[in-house]
Amino acid sequence: MKKWFSLLLATALFISCAACSQNNDSGQASKLDPAISPSDEMPDTSLEGKLITYCPPTLGDAFLASTAEKVKQYVGEMGMDMQVAEGEFNISVQLQAFENFISMGSDLIICQPVDVGAMEPVVTEARANGVKVMFLADDPTFDCDGYFLSVDTVQGRMVAEMASTWIDTTFPDAADGEIKVAILGINDRPSALDRCNAIKESIESDSRCTVVFEKYSISDTVEAQTAMDECLTMYQDINVILSFDENGCIGANARIMSDAGLDKSKIACFGGNITETGYTLVDQSATDESVVRGLVTFGDGDTYYQDIADAIAQILRDEVPENNAFFARHEAYNTVGYVSTFDPVEYAASYVDKT
Repeated sequence: MKKWFSLLLATALFISCAACSQNNDSGQASKLDPAISPSDEMPDTSLEGKLITYCPPTLGDAFLASTAEKVKQYVGEMGMDMQVAEGEFNISVQLQAFENFISMGSDLIICQPVDVGAMEPVVTEARANGVKVMFLADDPTFDCDGYFLSVDTVQGRMVAEMASTWIDTTFPDAADGEIKVAILGINDRPSALDRCNAIKESIESDSRCTVVFEKYSISDTVEAQTAMDECLTMYQDINVILSFDENGCIGANARIMSDAGLDKSKIACFGGNITETGYTLVDQSATDESVVRGLVTFGDGDTYYQDIADAIAQILRDEVPENNAFFARHEAYNTVGYVSTFDPVEYAASYVDKT
């Protein structure tokens, strides 16, 4: 069955925002009854008491921990409860959590497994029992109620493009192969591998760059710091570190900043997502107090988490068809002058899911 896709980003992300704008104090009549003023409308209580459950791959990752915390906050503001379980990077733990969520009477389960294919039987079971399932960051080959996607290939290209922009300014006369690059990645799930492959392919398309060091399965800042220490034992003249996510940048930055022998102005880290720590480090890079010079965002502030909460609401209200694709926004927070050319509306219009 051909899955549905969002033709306009507004459909995927902003339906609830549009609804709010219709209920402002501009004096426009209510859609429910032209005779009723906005202030007289009954509040929407359709989501009151709904239970959302979520078992991310880990809560040791700052971005995933923020996702759990912030989405819980925003669904709570809509009247829903949310409970979160630690996935421990173990599919057996996640499958057991999923079964528990069904038994608890969840109204919607956010599914973000380390092995998407292993989830098909329990997702089918959940939906047969009236539980809606929304995948986060994965597009399964089997039916679900919706999925909220970041575009990993786009994120990977953005990470590499930020690096190339920095090289333009810092090494304007760089010869082919002169810029040494390290990649700190994750390759244990398809979406992560897609991003890392895009990072590598994009940076290698810049003839000035040579990838001299690669380390994968970097799941936290400690592992990233250890990997950077290994890299620096071989390449003290490393120029660019490209990371799957913020964790790799944070760990690499800690190791680099502790080394008085390194010229920080000639080193840059770029990564594929951001939290508050990342914003601070990027700001500090303007004066070389950090070498984390750019990270990919999903919009300003808490936009990403609000968009996930809005997607949950739309699914629970049956406002979208089965297998509806929601898309995250992709922007870049950086001090190197990079502006992404990614057009989410254009991408959504051209997106065709697996059949």
